[in-house]
Amino acid sequence: MQKYRIDTRDMVKAKKYQEALERFIWFHEHVLEYDKSMAGVRLSFALSDWKSLAKVYPPAMTSLIDIRDKNTNQIINNLDVAKLFQDVRAINRVLNQNSKTIELFQFLVKNKFDVAKECWPYVKDALFEAKQYDLISKLIENPLQEYSIIKERYDHNLESYKNEKIEVEHMISYDKKRFTEKCIQLIQYSHSINDPKSSTEIYDKAISVIDSDLLREALKAELNKQSGTNFLKLYHQKQVFNVMIENNAREKARLDSIASIEKAKQDSIAAMMKYKSKNK
Repeated sequence: MQKYRIDTRDMVKAKKYQEALERFIWFHEHVLEYDKSMAGVRLSFALSDWKSLAKVYPPAMTSLIDIRDKNTNQIINNLDVAKLFQDVRAINRVLNQNSKTIELFQFLVKNKFDVAKECWPYVKDALFEAKQYDLISKLIENPLQEYSIIKERYDHNLESYKNEKIEVEHMISYDKKRFTEKCIQLIQYSHSINDPKSSTEIYDKAISVIDSDLLREALKAELNKQSGTNFLKLYHQKQVFNVMIENNAREKARLDSIASIEKAKQDSIAAMMKYKSKNK
């Protein structure tokens, strides 16, 4: 299936737009029948590739929106809700239209609350980012319970990295930032519902988990009703800078190695020439 995606991208580069679009549609609708491991790719990279095609081939945008709207109507009619909601959310995200996901969720909360509870895990990030606290309050009874869910997921991710054979520092860094970001959102939410006790408890729990001074400062700033998100931006910039330094160091080491090998070759040739000259 990865080769299928690569071949489709190559078709876009070759300006075979209609054929590429047909393949994007097939991939979205049928790939899980052949390879369930592509579930994440289907709703992320594949949709991003589809959107890239839509920038140069308008029918691709039309078809993407048509699929989104068809799935939205099926959700409203109570058909395979959880799966379709994930699809709609992913398409709205790639189209920068999270507001439409929130509108759909508002409809479900008002008219089909049991269905809304099924969809809650897939929409909570968009709701927190949009500070839709009235909606959030209908699904979260206690901010500390939500913190427990966030912490459990964070611990699970860190544990899963222990068995990875590849470098995972960048993933760990991302999870630390994401964990802090979610805690900040919960502190903001606790402020909004006049629950300072929960905001303080969330801060105390989170501060004991995070080992980055900058992330600790972000949590402290939010507890004091400042902008902890500014510290998160600084943390992100720092991580990008560190990655750049690491990449530069690797490239320098690679070039130094090549130069060292080349020098050894030249020294060997010079020694051989000198030896031949002496024995003439």
